Amino acid sequence: MTRPRALAAGFSALSRRRLVLLLTGCSLALGILSAAPLAPAMNDAFRDTLAGDHLIRNHPEFAPVDVLDFLREKAAAVAGARQTMVWAALLGIVLQIFFAGGIVETLGRNVFSVRESRAAFWAGSRRHFAHNLKCFAVFALLLGIALSVWLGLSAALGKALFEHAPPHAPGRTAWGILTLAVTAAIFGALTLLYDFARAGRRTTPGIGAIAAFRSARRRLRGRLMRGLALLLFWSLAAGAALALLFAAAWGERTRSGAAVAVNLALLFLLLAVRPIARVAAWGSILALFDASEPWGAPTPLGPRAFPRRKESVESSESRVRSSQV
Repeated sequence: MTRPRALAAGFSALSRRRLVLLLTGCSLALGILSAAPLAPAMNDAFRDTLAGDHLIRNHPEFAPVDVLDFLREKAAAVAGARQTMVWAALLGIVLQIFFAGGIVETLGRNVFSVRESRAAFWAGSRRHFAHNLKCFAVFALLLGIALSVWLGLSAALGKALFEHAPPHAPGRTAWGILTLAVTAAIFGALTLLYDFARAGRRTTPGIGAIAAFRSARRRLRGRLMRGLALLLFWSLAAGAALALLFAAAWGERTRSGAAVAVNLALLFLLLAVRPIARVAAWGSILALFDASEPWGAPTPLGPRAFPRRKESVESSESRVRSSQV
């Protein structure tokens, strides 16, 4: 069996439209939940007002000024919304941890029918949720330790090397760029380790969190740079898509109802970029994970492959009767 290339597997994962829509819908629901405390203040500031007309028409000069005035005048409502955003972000993290189990269970595997794939996705999400929570705790601990050590070391070395250098010296700038690059590399490497640990349930259903991280470390040997390149590719692709869609939405002049609808569609696509990129990245990472198995990833069986106990007992009884006859 030929293993699909990891990048092609990422593009292939985008064919899972229901998964993309599910993640996008969750992002939209969390965004609405975050913005809900602003509804009375926005209704008071923009409904049937000149500022509201500027905002709907996306006026290039007045709309930004009206938004800044709103943020200043309704500071109390904005502060309340920020608190809601924190809780919405935490809920989003929990949902991502939950959905990861279903993604690991089904993505990149074509042995399920549509109905069985849906059942396997939700069953995997429930079954692996506790494991994924533990993996997230280990990931957060490792990330905190690694970044604390590196950033502390970078600050100490930077102070020793450039203590007497002028503020805008080229050396300071180069050191700052190097610090950011190494920070991104550490984050990417630990993210790969974290994703491989969660994917461990793909081949070993009963593996624990610590054992999964040890297995992930072994599997990443010789594949770390490829994994980082994949993460970088999908991150850059998502960033470019966000920049293009934001520029299109910001620059469009909504002088008609159709233009308003197009602008809202662009904003919805902005919201969908991250879920799309995440599904594609998962497809590439799982293909890389499957390639680490010398015999390939085991093929899971759909729900119909496991007969109910009652059915199996009845079939065995019928075989006994037929043999007696």
